[in-house]
Amino acid sequence: MTVHVATFYITAVLFYATTRGTIANDTELAKQASACSSAIYLHSLQKSFTGQSTALISELNRLFETQNILTLAASAGNNKQRYGANALAAVAGKQIATLAAKSQTCTAKANEVIALLSMQAGQHLAYDALSKLATPTAEGTAVTAGGGAETQAVEVTLTGLADTTCVEKRAADLTANELTVNLEGLHSIKTYKLRQNTANANAEKKFCATKCATTCNTATNWKPAALGKSILETTSDANIEVKAAGKSNPNELPKNTEGKTELTQHKHDLEWRVHDFLKNKYCAFSKLDLGATATSRSDETIRRVMLAATQGA
Repeated sequence: MTVHVATFYITAVLFYATTRGTIANDTELAKQASACSSAIYLHSLQKSFTGQSTALISELNRLFETQNILTLAASAGNNKQRYGANALAAVAGKQIATLAAKSQTCTAKANEVIALLSMQAGQHLAYDALSKLATPTAEGTAVTAGGGAETQAVEVTLTGLADTTCVEKRAADLTANELTVNLEGLHSIKTYKLRQNTANANAEKKFCATKCATTCNTATNWKPAALGKSILETTSDANIEVKAAGKSNPNELPKNTEGKTELTQHKHDLEWRVHDFLKNKYCAFSKLDLGATATSRSDETIRRVMLAATQGA
């Protein structure tokens, strides 16, 4: 019996795990407009890097399956068919070797970036939560005016300690597309820091007072009081430039931790590891598409192998 494997074709297409964009345009900074928005965006960014590594591993698995199917096809066909199937299996094998080596670097580089992004996102989430801390309005015990030295205090329980506003923010409440990542439009990672609340001409700093409601020339009418104020606020810190091309300072300077831990240079590492990943595209790969169909039905064995390959039959 004669079987004609009618079409074998190979198409290479360059694969990227994230949405392609124009590198000249910064599309991501607006998604980091607050500490909370930044934390959400950085979490999305982590998933994007994870997705690139996962996509490469998935492609490797697909190629292994394709190679196995081609091996089965070669064992069931005649000499000409075996030659074609073996040739394609060799092409798949070469791609497997290339991607296997690449996947090790891809995974290592992606994991390093993900860890740094996770730390920065955690900082911003914590800063946002701490900015909700406030003192309540409360009064202490009035002075006794007993003639001797005395100290009266006011006990307060800070509010906002259990704030989950950012953690529980719904996707519908996001206004800057924080859940979508375009790596080619990523130029900078915006960072935040905490400071004492300076709102209302520093009025928020005045959260402790002495209070007298009436007849203030009488000492026993005075008592300590806490005023309801927000204690902390988030404010922008330096932007970390990470873009793949056109970086203002393209050369990484040596780190000097002076015996301190790597946390001392966290922002340095974040800048250069993300820049390095974007510049060198460690997880980008050419996707090899091996298509095979059998038009003849005269050889049931070959037909079933090819159906299994193309349709899972």
